[in-house]
Amino acid sequence: MERISFFKPIQDQEEKFNTLVENIKGVIYRVNNQGKILFISPTIKQLTGIDAREILGKHVSTFVYPDDLPDVVTALKRSFKGTTSTVDFRVVHKDGRIRHARATSLIDIKSKRSKVTGIISDVTELKKNREDLLLTRKALDSTSNPALLTDLKGRYALYQNEAFLNLTGYTLSEINLAGGAPVIYDSPYTAKKVYRTIIKGKPWKGEFELRAKDGRMIPVSLHTNLITSDKRAIGCFGVFTDMTEYRKLEADRQAAYQRLNSIIEFLPDPTFVINKDNRVIEWNRALEEMTGVTREEMLGRDDYSLVFYGESRPTMIDLVFNPDLIYDDCYDTVSRKDKSVIAEGYVFKHKDKGLYIRGTASAIYDSSGEVIGAIESIQDISERKRITEQLRLYALYDSLTGLYNRHYFEEEAIKLGGYKTAGIIVCDVDGLKLVNDTLGHNTGDAMIVATANVIKGCFDDKGIIARMGGDEFALLFTDVTEKDLEEKSERIREAVRAYNTKNGKVPLSISIGYAVTEDAIDVQTLFMEADNNMYREKLHSRHSARSAVVQTLMKTLKARDMDTREHADRLEEMVVALARAISVPENRIPDLRLFARFHDIGKVGIPDNILNKPGSLTKKEYDDMKRHSEIGYHIAMASPDLAPIADWILKHHEWWDGSGYPLGLKQEEIPMECRILTICDAYDAMTSDRPYRKAMTHEDAITELKASAGTQFVPELVQRFIEAVKK
Repeated sequence: MERISFFKPIQDQEEKFNTLVENIKGVIYRVNNQGKILFISPTIKQLTGIDAREILGKHVSTFVYPDDLPDVVTALKRSFKGTTSTVDFRVVHKDGRIRHARATSLIDIKSKRSKVTGIISDVTELKKNREDLLLTRKALDSTSNPALLTDLKGRYALYQNEAFLNLTGYTLSEINLAGGAPVIYDSPYTAKKVYRTIIKGKPWKGEFELRAKDGRMIPVSLHTNLITSDKRAIGCFGVFTDMTEYRKLEADRQAAYQRLNSIIEFLPDPTFVINKDNRVIEWNRALEEMTGVTREEMLGRDDYSLVFYGESRPTMIDLVFNPDLIYDDCYDTVSRKDKSVIAEGYVFKHKDKGLYIRGTASAIYDSSGEVIGAIESIQDISERKRITEQLRLYALYDSLTGLYNRHYFEEEAIKLGGYKTAGIIVCDVDGLKLVNDTLGHNTGDAMIVATANVIKGCFDDKGIIARMGGDEFALLFTDVTEKDLEEKSERIREAVRAYNTKNGKVPLSISIGYAVTEDAIDVQTLFMEADNNMYREKLHSRHSARSAVVQTLMKTLKARDMDTREHADRLEEMVVALARAISVPENRIPDLRLFARFHDIGKVGIPDNILNKPGSLTKKEYDDMKRHSEIGYHIAMASPDLAPIADWILKHHEWWDGSGYPLGLKQEEIPMECRILTICDAYDAMTSDRPYRKAMTHEDAITELKASAGTQFVPELVQRFIEAVKK
């Protein structure tokens, strides 16, 4: 505390100072550097319920809330270092109540930093007021109480705390040099009014605008009173509260109240508000449109449930006031989040249609925390419910075939405990991978759909038919015998044969296995047994099924390219001639003939628009065309007759210089059969008409072969081919 000569009696007489401050509204205290209370004013009893005499000589922890003690001790340590400090803490009242206090401490210079003097203010009401104004806890915790001590005339400033300096920007000397304490008031009239009140021995409490050093006018609340000693007034002590934020919040709140009705009126979601008497006080336009009932018709009514349901029953907004209401039959789901009720359900009819809604109802509180009403907002979720139902169906049905999916099958299988017997038929589509690899997944999907339709057409509503995934189907029956399952399996086989007779594009081949149990039904074991039986049948039919698919693919290729047969005949003749010209052993000639006929079998998987395009191919189209060698490889590997030439089919577009495809092989890495075929194939292609050009002459074709010798073709083989063609 700064002392001046005018106030020297206070400095020199500690006992007199203690008496002087007893009448201050706050609590004056003095502690030593051990935290021991050396003096505390009687007003401590108002804050703690404990007489000052009981506290005197004890540690400050006597009345400080334990969790806040570290903050208080830290503040005291700062004060002992010479820094004025302010700390907020909680006090446990004798009756158990929690009070809030703020202590401002400053070093007692005379005690050589062994004692600290300060004032404790009860800020419980201040905190409560700020809570009513919806201030955040952070704002409450950071709010300080600026304090100022003046002489008896209220003119000379004797002490100010750090909070006061921060608020006004004035130091003590600056205040006094500027004319004294009145300089901080908004007008001399206010200063006189405060002085005239407290000089009569009455405390003054009020609000005015405080003038800061930089000229700003700061709204403040002031609590001030006299300091007396031996019944003699010797000074004035005032505690300020910055009201800037409060004023702003008050203005915002008033503006918010004015905007409330407008906001609710134009909310996009149907919304209504009721007061604590359950009467409608707001009913917005969106709700008018949804219900067909106007705002004027609803204001003041408490029977709003009639609008939604046509009868009196609990609504979401009613659950806010009475959580114990029975609502089981009112909504599909009801939940609570914080202090809101959220519910979904089918509610009312409007414009001849029912609506699914999702509503949120919340309580409305006044500044004291009392519930004064409730607000409910409604969303039409009919479309969302429709999508949810679709998703539910997706969870039960296979999207490609429309049959039940694996999840549904397994769920139903769990329920078999109530039946005497159960049987499972497992069906697997043969050759599906080959079809996918060669003709594409669209054709494979069509094959799966065809299989599903064939199986489904064999049975009535009895039993469960499901696609288990990929190429596998399963059928579940109850109360059946092994003979029943054999008859059902044969029915599927007959349906497949009938399908293949009418639909020759890609033949269906299905491997079937079944199992039945009359003991305790173990679905997993039953399914495994049926699956094993199916695979045994698949082993027997695998080669014939693949051969059928391969033959179908060849027929498809011939139907798409009328020149395939003639091209194959010419190519076979040239390949054999060149092979014999270079002394290829005769035992290899049959495979070469087969290679000449089937080297382009992979083109069955190339789209017609690319295969028969009259003009040049784009880069993407050419990349797609190049896939035919890999597709052909997969087809050949699936056929026992073509498997020996599968590797040649894969590599028949490799070039001598390594720039061919698909592997980029070069020179001796390329099989001899491929080196022979590539020359013969190129010659026949050049001398035959194509969709995009006319045939070349023999002489032009020979010129092209010579030009590509060493790059695309083996030079020596080109010469031998020319000689063979002449013969």
